[in-house]
Amino acid sequence: SNPFTADQVATMQGYFLKNINIDGSGGVVAAPDNNTHGGSYYYHWMRDGAITMNVVRATLGRDDLMKRYVGWVEKVQGKPDPHGQSVLAEPKFMLPSGDVFSGGWCRPQNDGPGLRANTLGLYALDLLKSGDASYVSQHLFNANGGTVRKDCDYVVKNWNNDAQNCDLWEEIRGENFFTRIVQRKGLLTCSRLAAQTGDAAAAATYKSAAGAIETALGAHWNGQFLFEAQQRPKDSAVILGLLYGYADDSFLAPTDPKVVATVKVFNDLFYGMFDLNRKDDLAGIPGILWGRYEGDHYSGGNPWVLCTGGLADMYYRQAAAVQADAARGIFPSSESLTAFKGMLPNFKEQVDKNTTLTHLISSLVAEGDSVMARIHYHAAPSNFHLPEQWDKETGLFNNAHDLTWSYGSVLLALHNRPNSL
Repeated sequence: SNPFTADQVATMQGYFLKNINIDGSGGVVAAPDNNTHGGSYYYHWMRDGAITMNVVRATLGRDDLMKRYVGWVEKVQGKPDPHGQSVLAEPKFMLPSGDVFSGGWCRPQNDGPGLRANTLGLYALDLLKSGDASYVSQHLFNANGGTVRKDCDYVVKNWNNDAQNCDLWEEIRGENFFTRIVQRKGLLTCSRLAAQTGDAAAAATYKSAAGAIETALGAHWNGQFLFEAQQRPKDSAVILGLLYGYADDSFLAPTDPKVVATVKVFNDLFYGMFDLNRKDDLAGIPGILWGRYEGDHYSGGNPWVLCTGGLADMYYRQAAAVQADAARGIFPSSESLTAFKGMLPNFKEQVDKNTTLTHLISSLVAEGDSVMARIHYHAAPSNFHLPEQWDKETGLFNNAHDLTWSYGSVLLALHNRPNSL
């Protein structure tokens, strides 16, 4: 059963919302912590902000906060850039002014425009559905611009321009899986939006660029798992990309054998990386904690709440996908079943298809619940305040209190948990 009670979810939502619309600016603070291992987190990061506001849109439906965020994006897209690059790929901004952070940083970060285009593009599609086309054309998408169009046009022009592109952890440059897949999703969302607003030419342009990115992403399968970058193959950014970059189509869907195999490889990696996983096992706590990547040293290299929440989210989405396919009479391929057997220690094929399906769905939800139970175990002592990291030895707070992305990851996973089996 769901390890979090409704009250505990409401508590986390409260902490999450405190970090949104700072001083009425529409901006999102990464964490209200001025003194982390990496310096102050009291900034709006374009990536964290876009991911956060998509969680707000999908799980809370807070139109007031979405409109504040649109205002924020309009403001920052018009700011001068002191670094001789497009402001659309700036990673971080001052709060509440929206001025570009003027210090040295790993930039440009080309995942930001893709993520932001997706969040605001999906919001625009929501608004069109509810009949608010005038707000969409005024602020989000029209023939001459709008926040979403600016970001999509940037992605079309720059997706393949990766030599200097900085990854989501702001450490390595070059081509990477996470950036590519969220760019693809942003473009496909833009293509739908353009089509619905009668701009067939833009819809075709965005779809065509998304297709080129899809081809490039094919090279990220190495026969065993989907890798993030040549210089950093095993990285949970891949799973986060598969969550934020899945376009509800057949490309790298949650049940794709490549996706399932990748989860298994990363489970093995992170289980072995942290003593805490073995200590929790001995204490009878189910689940597993994930970190960022093999060889991480930041703040000691620990389990990250947002990465672990992402794993639970993936299990829940896999369960929901198997369930949705079954409702349409589609049974997992033998290749998928083999991959699931490798990933799920307790899953076995049964005598008949229906029993196999039921067993697979319940195994996936149970696996998600076990990961959530481990998060719950480490979050409960601080009344469900979520940091960036828990210490790999003690399981106590390690870095950055009340990280917005940690809340977003856990709340989104709980939202995606199938309600009925």
